[in-house]
Amino acid sequence: KRIDMTMVINVVLIILFCYIALISYYSDKKNGIIPNKNLLVIGIIAVILKILDYKNIDIMIIQLVIACICSLLFYLLHIWAGGDSKLFIVEAILTPNILYVQDRMAIFQVIVFSYSSVYVYLIIDSIYAYIRKKETYNKLSLKNINVKFFIMNWLLVFLASADIQKLLYYLLRKFYIENYIIFVFGNMFFVLIMKEVLVKVSRQLRNSLLILLLVLFMVLSLISPINFKIDLKNVIIVLVIVILREWADRYSYTPIKTLDIKKGMILSASSVMLFLNSNIKGLPMKVSEDMAARLTDEEVDSIKRWARTKNGKDELIIVKKIPFAFFINIGYAIFMIIGGYKLWLGT
Repeated sequence: KRIDMTMVINVVLIILFCYIALISYYSDKKNGIIPNKNLLVIGIIAVILKILDYKNIDIMIIQLVIACICSLLFYLLHIWAGGDSKLFIVEAILTPNILYVQDRMAIFQVIVFSYSSVYVYLIIDSIYAYIRKKETYNKLSLKNINVKFFIMNWLLVFLASADIQKLLYYLLRKFYIENYIIFVFGNMFFVLIMKEVLVKVSRQLRNSLLILLLVLFMVLSLISPINFKIDLKNVIIVLVIVILREWADRYSYTPIKTLDIKKGMILSASSVMLFLNSNIKGLPMKVSEDMAARLTDEEVDSIKRWARTKNGKDELIIVKKIPFAFFINIGYAIFMIIGGYKLWLGT
């Protein structure tokens, strides 16, 4: 009976996951938000189901705590919005406990799968835009790229990535070897996140961080097992990821009629600079081009008033929206499919 009950509950959880995945994708695409009401209702139902089938609930709680910490961190770093954070947590509850039992790195795998999907999407979208010969609105190009800044960022990302690998190998050698593939994809995710963070820090902090990471790299090289070497593939992976991401950034913008600007959109830094000499109050001033720079209703109204002035423009440039809700769904779906396949192989 317990097995039958568990199976029924798992099926219901997966059905609820499919439902919230479709609802969140549709709402995020159409309105730019994920309804709190749907997340709350589905979350409560999922919690009740987990209580009814309390087997291995302790492992699920650990994964849920990890999911909460990660989602909060990404929200504070302005990588995704509050709705995405809540969706990530609710879908962590909806994931059947048995999948957590067989894989203790579950949440980290979901994050890796999600952001790997985002990266692939950005590259494919950029290639499509390049083939269509769409205009690039980012001033960055391979010709005028700041080589010194690029090398500095690459060194920082590489050293941080290498230090983490060495530390994991030194402290958790068996665990590292058994989960090597996950760490390879995790390395890709880490590189992408760190690249976005480095753009926002000061030059002095980057220099200090470079020295710190270099010293740590040397120390870890001395204490790590002699048979551990930095895989040349990882060096190439880091370099390729950084170059492709820089190239993809050129196609991360799109023009829009100023009067069509809506709440939640993110203006490019160059568009925000146009407001500096304006006397109109309430114009946006954030140039970070991340979630912290999303437009409010007041800012939208101010922009439309600015558009009607002498110095106003008929067209502005916005940052293309990345549908994070969709990729969070993809990450969980891939994890569940792989986990289900492993269970099937084990039966």
